Amino acid sequence: MNNFTTWLMAGLLLVTGTSAFSQEQKDSTDLYALSLEELLSIKVISSTKTEVSIQKAPSVVRLFTKDDISKMGFQTLRDLLDQIPGFENQEYRAGHQLTWIRGVQARYNNKVLLLIDGVPIRDSYYGNFNVDEMIPIEIVERVEVINGPGSVLYGTNSFAGVISITTKQEGRSLSAEAGSFNTYRVNGQYSIKGLFVNANLLESDGFSPDFNSDGKVREHDQSVSNKSIMASYNRNGLELTGSYTKYAYPYKYRDSKGDYSFERTPVYGSAAYTIKTSTNSSLKLHGFYNSYGFNIEKTKYKNATSNEIKEIATEELNSSLYGGSAEYFMSFSKNELLAGVSLLADHADDIHALVTNTEGASVNIRKDMIQGGKGTFTRSNLGFFLQDTYSINSKIDLTGGVRYDVLSDFENQFNYRIGLTGSFNKNWYGKALFGTAYRIPSYREYIDVISYNNQLKPEELRTIEAQIGYASNKMDINLTVYNNYYTNFINEVVVDSIQDGAGAVREVDDEVSFNFDNRSITGLELNGVLKPIANLRLLIGLSYKFNASEKMGGFGSNEIIYTSQEIDFNKRDLLFLSKFTGNFTASYLFAQRVTLALNGQYFSNRNTPSDYQSNAPDAVQNASHADGFVKFNLFANVGLYKGLSLKASVNNVFDTNIYSPPFGGQQDYDAQWPGRNVRIGLRYNF
Repeated sequence: MNNFTTWLMAGLLLVTGTSAFSQEQKDSTDLYALSLEELLSIKVISSTKTEVSIQKAPSVVRLFTKDDISKMGFQTLRDLLDQIPGFENQEYRAGHQLTWIRGVQARYNNKVLLLIDGVPIRDSYYGNFNVDEMIPIEIVERVEVINGPGSVLYGTNSFAGVISITTKQEGRSLSAEAGSFNTYRVNGQYSIKGLFVNANLLESDGFSPDFNSDGKVREHDQSVSNKSIMASYNRNGLELTGSYTKYAYPYKYRDSKGDYSFERTPVYGSAAYTIKTSTNSSLKLHGFYNSYGFNIEKTKYKNATSNEIKEIATEELNSSLYGGSAEYFMSFSKNELLAGVSLLADHADDIHALVTNTEGASVNIRKDMIQGGKGTFTRSNLGFFLQDTYSINSKIDLTGGVRYDVLSDFENQFNYRIGLTGSFNKNWYGKALFGTAYRIPSYREYIDVISYNNQLKPEELRTIEAQIGYASNKMDINLTVYNNYYTNFINEVVVDSIQDGAGAVREVDDEVSFNFDNRSITGLELNGVLKPIANLRLLIGLSYKFNASEKMGGFGSNEIIYTSQEIDFNKRDLLFLSKFTGNFTASYLFAQRVTLALNGQYFSNRNTPSDYQSNAPDAVQNASHADGFVKFNLFANVGLYKGLSLKASVNNVFDTNIYSPPFGGQQDYDAQWPGRNVRIGLRYNF
């Protein structure tokens, strides 16, 4: 441990053991001051696009407010998602985190929909988004998470779940912090008369794993930087939002023969206007444009120990997402009706690679990234949806919804859901849901210049879930059982070459995406929010998978596929999933001055294939990387003087060695999680 980290640890001990002399300025929603009954009356929107209590929402919804984030010490969106049962967040070799909901796996986060103020945030090439410090946690007013499909309301990509972030409308503060890996961050925000502005700056040397993906040692630049500014204006039904982010981070777990780095620069604007057409009806109009700059810098060396350059190239993967929607809401004595139309388009903006150096000589060679050299094109998705919530009586509601999507590049899609919610008495409540969802392939999956698959189709999911819960003035505990069954599921296989019907052979030597038969995942989720005594809040979550299996069946292609990857086309258990996971958070407020929080997570052992780590040197292969683990985090916040407060956090308190198996490159060495990360900072609320 270096001197700086030791100093930070000492600071944390001082914070946790010292009383403060004045009270920090209270948040607008102090959850510690609310009874659990008041907490449960807080409305959610993402499940129906109308305000409804969590118990009556026709899906499993988890809610976190800005007060939860502050008091529980969440430093990133990932910290928050780690506290949701059914979520497995993994480090991936490309430097981002994988978010798997209820066992729905992917190499990129393209099966989960991330919305910020209703704007989808992802690149179109991989369909990926980041859940780390790319999104400053200070801009978040609330996060609503749907554990399950959302295609009826949101269309494609809301396949395994929906993460919906609502940004703040007010707040005046300035904060600065420093921490491990030479990390420094400054954040400032200001609001006045409906205008809110937030600016964020992050610089870090970043965490370096012990070994590269080939199990060899080579020092790489792991530096991270994030510069962002976000502004919003809300007044008289008009909501305007704009954001600019420049996020640079490394490809953490590449092999020892290359240096790769990413730069993501999404710039988006959004406008929404709600018109009250009558006492019981309203019309909401929403439009957005998201220009997503994305490039990858690649330096390849001739061998693992030399700095002699083989090639330097830049992949330009710029794209944009844009669209709009019109939603009409009507309320009757027993019905709430929502009808809408939406348009979503994605545009590839001259996607290509540019080679600037080969064998040490300067060159200027353009290479295609898209099949047929068509690096500029547009896809569209026109959707029509209808939802009706019918109050059968004062205790039972029935929600039904349908959606029809007209797709430019794939077969049109029809999706539906039906949900029943009700209360049995003052304390007991229950839910049942049956619904479907779909996801269209990303550019990388079906039109990559090397690994294209013109036969690829959207994957489709059917889910059924039932929940029973108990709520009192001290707790809300619910148990959910679910089954996800999806067909045409898309998975990547490392392919050497492909031979077509005419006998022509295409050399690939890369991952190719195929539609396979089906996957089925059945499990239980236990979620508890408890307030046993004043000023103490507990979150407890458990998840258990009874079954998580797949049947690949075959490549489903008329072509002959040559691969050296070990593949079992018969029914088998899914790889790299934990059968049992757990999470908890305990947060306590001392005399309105000092907040302490402890949170943790548990993963059980994960299934691995027989060729797991086989490409890594024998000396470093370690099958125990897939064993279960426990991870703890600590957080403290102390009010110092009026609006001034001191906060400190330790992520991975015991510096536990944790690994995510290299899903998608199962023969490689594992992706290592960051070690102990200590941060300390000051915040002033004006």
